[in-house]
Amino acid sequence: METGKTNNIKANTFNEDLAEQYQLSVQIGLEQFSYCITNINTNTVEYFKDFIVNDDITKIISTDEVLKLEFAYSTVSFSNYPHTLVPNQVLSETNKEEILKLNSYVYEIIDADKLTAIDAHLIYTIPKEINNIISTLFPNAKRYSQQTILIEQFSKMNNEGENAYLYINKGILNITVFKNKKLVFNNSFKFETKEDILYFTLFVFEQLKIDTEKVETTLYGDISEKDKNYQILYEYIRNITFGSRPKKLKFSAEFNNIKEHQFYPLFSQIR
Repeated sequence: METGKTNNIKANTFNEDLAEQYQLSVQIGLEQFSYCITNINTNTVEYFKDFIVNDDITKIISTDEVLKLEFAYSTVSFSNYPHTLVPNQVLSETNKEEILKLNSYVYEIIDADKLTAIDAHLIYTIPKEINNIISTLFPNAKRYSQQTILIEQFSKMNNEGENAYLYINKGILNITVFKNKKLVFNNSFKFETKEDILYFTLFVFEQLKIDTEKVETTLYGDISEKDKNYQILYEYIRNITFGSRPKKLKFSAEFNNIKEHQFYPLFSQIR
């Protein structure tokens, strides 16, 4: 069942007959399924769909004819599932579940992504049914945690001084903080109100001794200048801006209704 579809964009240059010239990028979560298709010769995003999932995600994927094309390569990211960062010297194949259980619910499947920006892995857990869907429908796709993508992308930015990145998506607030180019914090919080967002952000800043008058804070995801989540953050943080899309990508005019800071992890999957 496809419900609450928020976006469906197709550039006039998109050609299904040339699928071997495209990359498929998929983002899947408990309540959301999104994907985009990029021309690998021009780095132009030419197709995009985003669904709110209230029913059978397998049906959504299996009935989408575009997803059945033979693409040059595919990637999948898992959104808003439990995760934690672990230094390489601590991690082993036998202790992943034990480490995750310290602060997260653990599903049947546990995986790990090696981070290139720091000497660590990000371990995460997903339900068996989600793993089966991806393994069946996208068997050759490269798999990542969404959080891995965010950390890697934020690590490439100019992180002189104090920099914080807030990514908001489906009731989850991700906070990533750098001090003098060094990653010092990364975690996710469930929230229900704008006050929750403010509390978690200011609590993290206080614990890290981050100055709200100086920290450069960049926002991504489900937030806009007009909503209350932004307005309450703006009252307490001096330097706050919205992020932009990966600079290597091109977007046709059909994508103008999507804000630059939206769907950042999905677009960042593109090579």
